[in-house]
Amino acid sequence: MQETPLRPRDIIKDEHENAVIEQFVAWFNGRTGKEYRVVAKPEPPDALIEHQGEQKWLEHADIYRSPEEARDEYFSITPGEQSRLSTAQAPAAPEARTAESVYAIIQKKLAKASYSEVYDQHGSGILVLSERDPLFNESTLNEIYELLDGAEYKNDKGFFEAVYLGIRSLGKLVFFQLYPNLNGADQSH
Repeated sequence: MQETPLRPRDIIKDEHENAVIEQFVAWFNGRTGKEYRVVAKPEPPDALIEHQGEQKWLEHADIYRSPEEARDEYFSITPGEQSRLSTAQAPAAPEARTAESVYAIIQKKLAKASYSEVYDQHGSGILVLSERDPLFNESTLNEIYELLDGAEYKNDKGFFEAVYLGIRSLGKLVFFQLYPNLNGADQSH
């Protein structure tokens, strides 16, 4: 069977995901004092990492305020495609919309039954989220923590040991643990 060539947008998306995962692994190594490295990208999960025979699996998702903004970003960076969103108006309640998107993605990923096979093989995984909100600021992060504080996760299958959010800062990602909820404590260090 002949493999379908990747579209330019898929190549860009894969490169972005690889960059987020590499930054997360470097940050996670600094946090744990271990030397994990990506050893496979089986899809799913997005990556398997390993340190001295200990394996963990990672799943990645981008966070946008809306599906329209996600499509617009990919249109704007893909050669030959045109942006489709109107930028004439500022979005209403951007912090709340981003926080709701974070919660919805966490809820969806925690309940996803298709992770059962990788969980059976490798144990609990790590969900890595990366914000893609050009208006993201400290108020947005506070809104996320406020929404997640005491949040209930329906149908959590127990496949993830933790969820981290990567925030763009000075040309790199800074990570914060969101789940299990740490009551807004700064986990970036």
